[in-house]
Parts: sequence; structure tokens; C-alpha cells
Amino acid sequence: TYNPLKGKWQTQQIRVSISPNPIGQGANRIVFQLTDYSLPPEKQNCVAKKAKSLAETREETFANVVMQCKCADLAQAYNSRNPPKKVSFVETCIVELSQRPIDHTGGHPIMLVEAFLQGPYKKHSNNWGFVDSEDRNTPQAFSHFTYQHTRGEMIVVDIQGVGDIYTDPQIHANMPTEAPPSFGQGDMACEGIKRFFQTHRCNAICKFLKLTVPNALQKSPKMGTLVSGTDDVTPKAGVISGIHSAPKVALHPIVMNSAANSRVPQRTPHRLIRANTQPTIILRSPQTRNPPLTHRTVYTLA
Repeated sequence: TYNPLKGKWQTQQIRVSISPNPIGQGANRIVFQLTDYSLPPEKQNCVAKKAKSLAETREETFANVVMQCKCADLAQAYNSRNPPKKVSFVETCIVELSQRPIDHTGGHPIMLVEAFLQGPYKKHSNNWGFVDSEDRNTPQAFSHFTYQHTRGEMIVVDIQGVGDIYTDPQIHANMPTEAPPSFGQGDMACEGIKRFFQTHRCNAICKFLKLTVPNALQKSPKMGTLVSGTDDVTPKAGVISGIHSAPKVALHPIVMNSAANSRVPQRTPHRLIRANTQPTIILRSPQTRNPPLTHRTVYTLA
């Protein structure tokens, strides 16, 4: 298990089987069915996600699990405010396929593994300002909450999953875009935060949680974007802005519900933008045949 306080990982050897063919894919990962025989029968059905990019290092894959752990902590903080619907993040671990040859990363292949989510999979937002045109209040209010709760240090975006059980989130750290990303290649730093607020419209839950938008991120009324959940809630100057003194960049209108939202400008090489608006996992019925068994070293979160 991984202890966030000590920053240490614990490993164990268990037996799993992995489907020979993918069952879906997202912007950054290919998804396989995985059966974990160390778990009770009703919990053995999992998915394993393999990075598409050969540029993703082992450290970045491990950091993805730690990032999702941080998102889970923020979800608990959100739930403590008694919103209409609570949210959670599926637990994720790292799998090392110790019986397979060493790969380009310098070790045995590793994959992200988590429980198979049953039900309709929905992508609510991405990491570059996209918001689903028919979206609910909870996912967007949760993202807004994470920014205010951390006093502007970060924001959780790329919200997707089944119901309000989320997976594959992305954190933007409030740092200059020139700085190395704090949370992987999808961390677009202060520009990613600005993109969120360019398209975010505060809703009833934002009002309930008394969320505000700092002056530096407010938009002109002519852009048609609401600043707060109601006209009588006025963001105060400097409430949660300037934590890292990130450079201010002019805000520009974004046309919603258009093909342009699935594209993003080319960024610096060290930042890979996950911009597609399709679900990260395309869920299909589990395969009925039994794939070959393999052993794994599993790294899990406490």
C-alpha cells in the first residue's frame, strides 16, 4: 500500500489474468480487462490501463496514482460540506507484470489498475475547458470547490466516471506554464485553471457552497459567463488568487458546443494535453473466455 504521509509504497505478489485484446481506449491509455484473483469474487473484475505514449516514464505512471489519491482527499473535503450528492474516486494501483520482458522504461511493464465501473460512463469535462453541453451541477461544482478549498493552489478537472464515482482526473497546479508540470503531462498549470473558469458557469451547488471566482479570473459580462451562482454573490478581490503569483494571461471567449472545443493549441513539448471529449474508458461487456494467467507486483494506496 502507499502511505501518503510517509510517501512509501508497499508491494505484494498476487495472480491476475489480463485479456489479450483491449476493451477500449481513451486519449492517453489503452484499456484491458483484468481479473484480480486476490480479491473476493464479486470484486475481481477490474480494468488495466496501459499508456499509449512511449514518452511516459515509470515515475509519471506512479505519480498518476498519487494524484488520484489527492483527488480522493479533496472529494472527502467536498463531501464534508454536505452537498446534495457526494462524490468519490475509484481506488487505483500500479501493476508490474513481472513475468513479461523488460520494456522501454527499463523495467517490467506497468499498468494502472482499478475496479470495473458498472453503468453508463460519462465524461463531464476535460483539462482544457471543455464542459459537456448537458452536464449536471455536481461535477462542475466539485472542480470549482477544489480551487477554492486549496486557496487557489490547484484545481481538479477532467471529471469522468459512472454516476459520481470518478476516475482518470487531472490536477492543474497554479504555477507558470514554463515550469515543469507538477501533476504529469496533462497538468496545464495556470493556463489550465484559466481555461476552466472561461467556460465554467456557477450553478446552484456553487451558490450553496458559497464558491466565488477571484477577480483575476472573472470574465467580462459580454462573454455571457456567470461569475457566481447568483447576482447577490460578488467575488472579493484576492480571496483565493495570487498563491503562486502566476502570470496573468488575457482571457478570451470560447464558443461552446462546437468542434473547436475538441482541439487545443500546441503546447510546449513537456506538456501533453488530453483534449478529446470522449470517455477515457469505453466500457464493453467482459470477455467470457479465460485469458492466460500471469503474476504481478501490485502497488496500492492506503
